[in-house]
Amino acid sequence: MRGGTLIVSEAHERLRSARKVVFGGMPWQCCQFHPQQNSQVRVPRQEMKQSITVELKAVFNAPTEYEAKRLLSTFVERLTRLHQS
Repeated sequence: MRGGTLIVSEAHERLRSARKVVFGGMPWQCCQFHPQQNSQVRVPRQEMKQSITVELKAVFNAPTEYEAKRLLSTFVERLTRLHQS
């Protein structure tokens, strides 16, 4: 493979090790599918699942790193408040 600028894969330990050996310091990003799938398993109420999916997609599809971090922070704060109440 030549000319790659980013590797996207799941965060499996063996994939992570192979990526480091074969591609060295090439930037890596976890795929969007597995974090979204895993989040659905942990959502305590069925009526929350759609909003969780929408909010996570917004984080992943944010136009800038700054916006992604802002959306993620808002998302985590909201879930923390829900969990504490």
